[in-house]
Amino acid sequence: MFTIETAREGTATIVRVKGEATIAHAKEMHDASISAVMDSDTVIIDTDGVTEADLSFLQFIDATHKLLLKDKKSIGFYHESISPAVKLAAQKTGYFTQHRCVACTGKCLMHALIA
Repeated sequence: MFTIETAREGTATIVRVKGEATIAHAKEMHDASISAVMDSDTVIIDTDGVTEADLSFLQFIDATHKLLLKDKKSIGFYHESISPAVKLAAQKTGYFTQHRCVACTGKCLMHALIA
């Protein structure tokens, strides 16, 4: 079962994703991303509950990052970690090695977490 929720913690918006973060839930991920970016200067993505991820979830992370950078805002991961399912999806697809994050030199948070 997939859920995505947002909550304020201090000045940041936490986006908690649980379950199957796949193309079947792309619309919900997109809506949560837009809402989080508009509501906060910092977005923290919590992937601890993600049990399955695919390319669409990686694109959600990247798109959220791009929106935040456009407005000089920041992104991070809860506890500075990603779930094993997200790490596996990133490694299997090669998404973050082939599609560099905006302004990334290979040293952004996502690259460090999948290395």
